[in-house]
Amino acid sequence: MIRNHWGIENHHYIKDVILKEDYSKIKKGDSPSNMSIIRNIVINIFHSHKIKKITEQMRILRNNTKKMMDMILA
Repeated sequence: MIRNHWGIENHHYIKDVILKEDYSKIKKGDSPSNMSIIRNIVINIFHSHKIKKITEQMRILRNNTKKMMDMILA
């Protein structure tokens, strides 16, 4: 039970700190929910590739569209 709780906390930490969800200016309609879903998809893609250093990987992918698409489509 405790491990499940910290797994959830880790997920929220990634969304809040790394993906800066708390600072989002998106506030109207369904947009906040849609962006949250997109952030969850991004986190799941990183986890499925067993990537631990998400910040570092995001920096690498920011300038490498081909590598990013390969990750998404794999």
